Amino acid sequence: MKKQLFSLLLIAAVLAAAVISCGRPRNDRKTDTPFVGFTLPSIGNDFMLALSEQIRASVEEAGAQIQMDAADGDVTTQIEQIENYITMGADLIVVFPISGEAVANACRQAMEQGIPVVAFAVEVPCEVTSTVVNINDREMGRACADMVNAWLEKTFPEAEDGEVHVLVLGSSMTPQIVERTEGMKTIAENPKVTMKYFETENQDSVDACRKSVENAFMEYPGYDVVMCVTGTSAIAAEAFVSSQQSGILNPERFGIFSIDETEEITRKIEDLDCTLRGTISMGSIEDSAKELMQVIAPILKGEEPVKRIDGTVTPITEETS
Repeated sequence: MKKQLFSLLLIAAVLAAAVISCGRPRNDRKTDTPFVGFTLPSIGNDFMLALSEQIRASVEEAGAQIQMDAADGDVTTQIEQIENYITMGADLIVVFPISGEAVANACRQAMEQGIPVVAFAVEVPCEVTSTVVNINDREMGRACADMVNAWLEKTFPEAEDGEVHVLVLGSSMTPQIVERTEGMKTIAENPKVTMKYFETENQDSVDACRKSVENAFMEYPGYDVVMCVTGTSAIAAEAFVSSQQSGILNPERFGIFSIDETEEITRKIEDLDCTLRGTISMGSIEDSAKELMQVIAPILKGEEPVKRIDGTVTPITEETS
């Protein structure tokens, strides 16, 4: 009986240790292999998932280990992840910030302990080692509005003031998405446009975005354009618009526009029967990973770091794809 009791206690202790270790930073890396900690806002959509996989492959190909963690849109979680990388003795920390201002102190702490920090996609307002950014999110939103304006001029040349109805499907989940949304709302500056804003609770969920589009069309079924704050929301909008439920009778004079480039979005834009007309690209996933490696590789080799790489945005439409 005592042996059985001892065995049960031993098993319970092992299981408890296993559960606890799941919540701790990994520390099983080889000491002679460079270790990179990478925190992302989320991997909740296809774009972010594909980007993270490409970056992982590129870093490992360069001979380093990498631990990638998603903060799920929570700034406190992202700060904790950066602090964990510091505790783990990371050789390099890459931060794709939810908010650059919010993580600045944690990044500064890493730098003070001699750990290089790379800010990726979003500025961090402190003296990080390197910065790789695209154009800011508000300007991406404005570029999307410019793309829509060009399409409207071609599709509705005779429209009177306020005659073209545009639905802006935005979100307030993260500071970057808020900025994109505000940029997209500049479509209202076009006198031909009557703009309606509709919020989705999760711009990275196809189901949530489709539900938002459905609700918007229930309120007003006469939209001519839907502007989507992410590629995921654009895919959701296109799925609804292509269904009988949408009630759209003239799809050749209807357009969906978005921000983010994925292979699926590009294929749909190239399909002339599809209502997804264009997107704003920050560069392909491969290009984004390549730009990041241009700053990671020298740091891992102990060479002089590249201080900054600024990306550009490119409209992808039926004409340019």
